[in-house]
Amino acid sequence: MTTVASIGAGQNGASAALALAQRGIEVTLYSDRSQESLRNDVLATGTAVLFGDALQAEPEVRRG
Repeated sequence: MTTVASIGAGQNGASAALALAQRGIEVTLYSDRSQESLRNDVLATGTAVLFGDALQAEPEVRRG
């Protein structure tokens, strides 16, 4: 099985991790922030609304 580590849970790291996971690749996402901090303390960019798939996947990933 292929495994990948993604360093950084910003827009690019999280999107890449999600795309890989959707293809059946095991991904570990590393960040210096907690999930709560990423969700509540990081200001959304103008493109945040384009990532609905990522927002829908978040609860599924947490249930893991």
